[in-house]
Amino acid sequence: MTTEQPENFFSLSGWRNPRYKLHVRVVIVSWRDLANPQSGGSEVVIHRLALELQRAGHEVALVCGGPIGPRPYPVVESGGVYSQYLKAPLIVLKHYRDWDVLLDVENGIPFFSPIWWRGPRICLVHHVHTDQWQTKFGTLGTLLGKFLESVLMPRIYSRTQFVAISQSTKSALAKIGISEEQIEVIHSGVDIVDSQDSEIVGEWGAIKSKDPIFVVMGRLVPHKRTHLILEAWDEVSKSVRGELLVVGDGPERESLEKLAGDRVRFLGRVDLSERNKLLGKSWMLVHGAHHEGWGLVIIEAAYFRTPTLAYKAEGVSEAVIDGQTGVLVSNQEDLISTWIYLANNPQELGRLGANAQERSREFTWRRSGQKFEDLLRKVNGNE
Repeated sequence: MTTEQPENFFSLSGWRNPRYKLHVRVVIVSWRDLANPQSGGSEVVIHRLALELQRAGHEVALVCGGPIGPRPYPVVESGGVYSQYLKAPLIVLKHYRDWDVLLDVENGIPFFSPIWWRGPRICLVHHVHTDQWQTKFGTLGTLLGKFLESVLMPRIYSRTQFVAISQSTKSALAKIGISEEQIEVIHSGVDIVDSQDSEIVGEWGAIKSKDPIFVVMGRLVPHKRTHLILEAWDEVSKSVRGELLVVGDGPERESLEKLAGDRVRFLGRVDLSERNKLLGKSWMLVHGAHHEGWGLVIIEAAYFRTPTLAYKAEGVSEAVIDGQTGVLVSNQEDLISTWIYLANNPQELGRLGANAQERSREFTWRRSGQKFEDLLRKVNGNE
């Protein structure tokens, strides 16, 4: 008896669809490696896509700014925050000129690969920065950043295949002049350890802490607006027991620690296993971001039956189905009142958590890898 495989199925053992070219070499040019202290969701996505392509039998190499760490695929350091934009093209052309496809990862400032790479290429965009430039740079830097991303990039990349990690990112790209026909949406997967661990993914009431735990998780940078969560907690904690955990690190950590009131703990960066345990115990993820490409941590929390309370924002509004897998609010007053209501209604949190977990099953790295592999073969002329 034989089992028919899906048309483009590939397994961890490296099964490859015989109707395709068996081996594609992909060189990735990106801003950071996972080893960088400032790494975040973008680096997770690149790493997991690289692993999926490698497991499917393809060859992958990453060229990125330092610091770098050991990976199952080659990683070449291309310089610092800004110098890499000059060094990366030279490294790629010297060592990977004859490779099949270039994956150009755009993190605000593009590598402008259409100028120096003549082969097939894909540009992956997590989110269009637009307003974020103003939170990091002065007037001159903001004007330059917006010009590079919103004016120059659409012109230079006019014949490049784009990948957006959400519909909101696709819409944002369309607004700056990228044709929608050029953009493919590929959602990220859920990054977990031991997905069958019943202590983590079991029934809501059986896995959550006795006293409420609320968690903020992500890089501590301006657009995440963690300060709004801390300010809200000052009011919420007057009528809600438990504690608020802040997981992650970044340039704002010191100032946020000074702002934090009672029953707040900063845990810094934690490993994947510890992060999953925290998500499993937490009653709710509270997310203050002004915008997201997709909101990867929201889907990861959902996997462990942890619903999200967040501001309505690009990306976030796609990751959270309001009233079903979490709650979205428009202002600080609503954040506080909704937080208090949900904390005092664990049955409602259980309902939201169950819905969130069910939806999270739609997002796997296997599925993301398969979609990316299809697109990779398309641009490489192997359909």
